[in-house]
Amino acid sequence: MNDTKMILFIAVLSFAPLFASSQLKSHHHYNLPEIKCLDVNLPIAFSKIDFHVPAKKMPQAVTGKIEKLIIEFYLEYGGGVNEEYTKASDCYFNTLKVPFRNTELYLLILKTPVNNFVHVKLFVYDPVLNVISKKAIDYNIWAMYTFSMNDLIASNLRNEFIKSNPDICITGSELRLKRLWHNGTSNAVEDIRYQLKGVELKPIAQAMHYKD
Repeated sequence: MNDTKMILFIAVLSFAPLFASSQLKSHHHYNLPEIKCLDVNLPIAFSKIDFHVPAKKMPQAVTGKIEKLIIEFYLEYGGGVNEEYTKASDCYFNTLKVPFRNTELYLLILKTPVNNFVHVKLFVYDPVLNVISKKAIDYNIWAMYTFSMNDLIASNLRNEFIKSNPDICITGSELRLKRLWHNGTSNAVEDIRYQLKGVELKPIAQAMHYKD
């Protein structure tokens, strides 16, 4: 075997385990929950949503998107492929479906595997064209809410700084999200505005309002 063939042979052997590992990971069967949604309308304050009402099924495209987001979130926050200590299904809380400018806005509510911090991912589905957002928006609300049984309970900081204002609302043609930043010494309310371009949510403005 000449030197060129030997180098090629060694290279193939070197990359084979990585390829096998990638294939194993992508084809692994994760434990996933039954995924349904609750119909809600804007404006939204998560603590006022009744999560006990019967949920409904969603289009397969939406269910598939949510399953993919759950697995990605589970692995990002320390979950293992073998699901030895926690399962992907442990990250799921609920899904909300919101009518939004002739489309459907979905809010996937997740919790970190160990600490149960609240995270939300937003994406849009057009039921007429059967197209879905490529990118989901991350909406971190762990400083604003905690899980209690099958409810979301507003934190004292959320009630103090955001008060009775909604977490998500529409201003004109814009989708507006509020969230609380708290680093132990100072607090700020972040106000982010998005515009819908096709089925993608594009940020157009962001402001931080610092509180004493």
